[in-house]
Amino acid sequence: MIYVTFLALLLPSVGQADDNFNCITSALIKVESSGNANAVNTTPRGVSHGVMQIQLSTAQDMGFKGKLKDLYKPVINKIYGTKYIQWLLKWHHGDLFAALDSYNRGIDKVAKFPYKGDWKQHKYVGKILEQMETLCPTYYAQILPTK
Repeated sequence: MIYVTFLALLLPSVGQADDNFNCITSALIKVESSGNANAVNTTPRGVSHGVMQIQLSTAQDMGFKGKLKDLYKPVINKIYGTKYIQWLLKWHHGDLFAALDSYNRGIDKVAKFPYKGDWKQHKYVGKILEQMETLCPTYYAQILPTK
């Protein structure tokens, strides 16, 4: 299978790239918190906060200097959640599916246990793709794997 990388889709037009990236972040927000600015999720890996369910330490790695309560402000949360997914895209050389998987499971787990199946069937990435299909069907059609 050949995957269209997200970075390749950025090249044609900056405006279109912004729309595509807004699609990704909107889908992440829908899946992560259903848009609930006060969402909190505690797992063995840490506590995630706000609309994009970002951990304080991750936001700090992305340059966040504020207080924990600031991550419950949707605009701030989206800034640092977006910086993180952008960083993951670079880390994974433009592979959107691996970046989304890492957003959920962490880079270490994705590196150790890479997903080999159909991304639409993936427990987490599949949910993001379902949201993207609804929110931005044209972009969704561009990123689907081809044979």
